[in-house]
Amino acid sequence: MGLEEIGFKVMGMVTDNNSINRAAASNFANPPKLQVKYDHPADKSRPLFYVIDSVHILKCVRNNWLNNHKNGYYFYYPDFDTLNVSTASLSSVRKLYDLECSSLLEFGYGLTRKALWSTNLERQNVKLALKLFSTDVVHALNELGEKYNLECYEQTAKFINIISTWWDIVNVKTPDKGKFKRNPMCEPLTSSPSDKGLMFLKQLVSWVNKWENLDSNNGRLSKETFLALNHTTQAFIEIVNHCTKSFKKEYILLGKIQTDKLESRFGQYRSMAGDQYHISVRQIYETESKLRLCHELKLASHKKGSITVDIFDNSEKNDEEKQPIDLIFCDIMVEESDIEKIADTLPIVTYLAGYCSHAALKKTKCSYCRQKLISDKESISHDNYKLIDVKDRGGLLYPSKIVVNAVIHTYIVVQKLISEKYEDKFIQVLNQRSLVVNLVEDILVTKDIFLSFDVCVDGHDILHLINIILRSATNSLLNNYCKVKNDKLKKIPNVTVVSKNKRKLETFSKNSLSDKRESSKKSNKLKGGTMPRIAEVSEKNSVNDEGEAGEKQNFILTN
Repeated sequence: MGLEEIGFKVMGMVTDNNSINRAAASNFANPPKLQVKYDHPADKSRPLFYVIDSVHILKCVRNNWLNNHKNGYYFYYPDFDTLNVSTASLSSVRKLYDLECSSLLEFGYGLTRKALWSTNLERQNVKLALKLFSTDVVHALNELGEKYNLECYEQTAKFINIISTWWDIVNVKTPDKGKFKRNPMCEPLTSSPSDKGLMFLKQLVSWVNKWENLDSNNGRLSKETFLALNHTTQAFIEIVNHCTKSFKKEYILLGKIQTDKLESRFGQYRSMAGDQYHISVRQIYETESKLRLCHELKLASHKKGSITVDIFDNSEKNDEEKQPIDLIFCDIMVEESDIEKIADTLPIVTYLAGYCSHAALKKTKCSYCRQKLISDKESISHDNYKLIDVKDRGGLLYPSKIVVNAVIHTYIVVQKLISEKYEDKFIQVLNQRSLVVNLVEDILVTKDIFLSFDVCVDGHDILHLINIILRSATNSLLNNYCKVKNDKLKKIPNVTVVSKNKRKLETFSKNSLSDKRESSKKSNKLKGGTMPRIAEVSEKNSVNDEGEAGEKQNFILTN
């Protein structure tokens, strides 16, 4: 009501799925009842919508799947089109991760150990949930499911695609997101009957109701998550219809109806107030005044005046100047047998080559050179381009053979450098990227890879463009290498934590013994009798050296 009095028009409320918040919202009805919209307390002719935060719902769906260990991590859900009962297996996704976790290039890009084995604290991060509900995981399951006999891989991919599509629709925050992503499901919603996003939301409501009514107590979302998903989806449909009809709006951005910005702001308040949860009004005012100082602090020189930040940009600096290669790496070569070993990975390598072509095209305006870096989509029918075909929405590039060849050689060289023979020496090199680029360039020149490339009519050096491609490919591969190494560290049990827990249990055991002694002393003083002596007959630690539970403590009271 206070916001209405100062001129704001309040259309609705957004909360998480806590039962207290739902109960509070239900009080807008008489008698109290949870509804999608209520009569507005300031004006009975206006609706007041109630929405459960879509970010919270996405994390709840992920948490329900991770917590379903008693049922083998299965979801039994109705097919979105046929309504036949299907099975989504989280174990298959985890097996997919295990298959690719040690690879530099993978179909399930972005899938991490944190996303699949999240701790309670990590489950608060929505980015980890999006790594699971990703189209990359869908493509990976469809590509590798049959080959490695992943259980229910097609149905698992369909389930992930349903949740991913729902998130694409409800997370639109800018009008041009659909054009930028080339994804029709990322377009702002309109009230048009042919709007694909609105049609999907209506079908999703029916799908959720069918799933909730399935005669099964296992392999399903919790009652609260069913309620939240159904409620919020219906609320979004009502909001779109109301805004387009009452306010004559052309479109609605559902991504604006979230609590993320508010929670982020309060997180900054707590962080700047000394990392404490309960903060005072004075601390809010103080931190808010600091946060509003958002303008950039400029550098000023007495002689030169204002200094811009971009003069420090050294991104154009070529640090791949020819350096003498250490003799230990001189024996690295790329043979035909090496290329045959990575045959299964060629679709990913080709996809990476397309990205490298994009990076090189930004550095040249020569039409002749551009034609040599990319191929015509219609003239390509090789299986190596199938990953690009699956992911292409009209904006991906199809690299030429010379670019694919260069990236293949880069991938094989990096694989050899991180092998057991060279890894220790490779890590000690001052500039790893420079080493990789120089090695690959020497190999390509030795094998006369560039003989098929005609001289540019403007006299451009092909080696310059190839250098850009090699740097781009090496950046991606070395970045993935670091992620693989960091992910492996999470598999190692934390010995420090185990020992701390062991000491904590021992401390609790000793404290409980002293508490019993104190309580027995007090009880005897109150009774006025003789104080018994506690004789410890058997005392063993609650945790033995192997971390297993030991025998309980036994005590005998004697006078």
